[in-house]
Amino acid sequence: MILFQHNDRKVMSLIKELKKYNIESGGVEVRHPILTPFYLLHQLIKGRKIKVYVFRYIGDSNHFVLAIIRFLSDLLIVLISKVCNIQIWFLCHNVDKETTTFFPGIIKLRRNLIARYSSLILTTNKLLIPKARSIFPNKLIDSISLGYIENGALDLDEDKEIENQILEWIFQKKDQKSKFVFCIGAPAKKSLHFTLISDFIDKINLVSEDNWYAIVVGKQVEKNNFIYNIPFKCVLNKNFIKNYADYYYRVINDFSMSYSTYEAVHYKIPTITENYGILPQLINNYNIGLVVNSSNLDFKQIGNFKFEDAGFDAFELENNWSISADKINEYYQNI
Repeated sequence: MILFQHNDRKVMSLIKELKKYNIESGGVEVRHPILTPFYLLHQLIKGRKIKVYVFRYIGDSNHFVLAIIRFLSDLLIVLISKVCNIQIWFLCHNVDKETTTFFPGIIKLRRNLIARYSSLILTTNKLLIPKARSIFPNKLIDSISLGYIENGALDLDEDKEIENQILEWIFQKKDQKSKFVFCIGAPAKKSLHFTLISDFIDKINLVSEDNWYAIVVGKQVEKNNFIYNIPFKCVLNKNFIKNYADYYYRVINDFSMSYSTYEAVHYKIPTITENYGILPQLINNYNIGLVVNSSNLDFKQIGNFKFEDAGFDAFELENNWSISADKINEYYQNI
């Protein structure tokens, strides 16, 4: 059996694909991550034959004592795994740094602990492997992929009232020369799109023959007449996005794969990004969007760029849950 840290929709998608290999797998379900060692012990006492425990996110706490307890929890998982002959794998969603960090020293200690005792470190795209090798030298490193999730990555219901408000605003602005950029996500320090979107919209409207507007969902941003802002997380219907989004705008300053990339590709909506993190390399490699410099925008680069389905199709062919299950099965069979 493979036991994944934290049972979310990404893990559930992977569990579904692993069934084709008759690999039993599951996700940890606890009220707080510090309880994970006890969940692991409980599964072992019940007679579950766990061969692999997969660390994923190394979330921090803003309380020092709780941050220390989370380290001790990780340490206990490692000890249990060693005593019970369970392999440790590290599915490294965030290669260079964690999304949320309050105590960098403790996070570094936890990452080093997990990396040291992991027999396999997996990134979430092949383009992340070189960065991972520079951070985790002398470790076995490979890649799997995440993929599109039909009912979305967040466990939230669609908000029809919000959609209707956005739709009313779009209809007020929409004409033959309008372009709508969707900037949707969860607030985090690495999510630079929320900081940069207003400046991007202002500058592109200075050089563009079209009128550019943005729908920003997830965080309060700088007020702008060309932006409709929903300052909290909510889920929009996929058909709503496909019908009204000309582009996604996403800027992440780390080496991780944003779920919105899989979503944009599946909908065949190009992503506009700027020169931060891994996303520019990803976009150029698959031709699924544009990398711009908002301090020196070239409208011809954006206005004349032609997107073809081939790039989106190639990305989905290489980045899906089935491919990940294939790779995991290869390593699992060699235990």
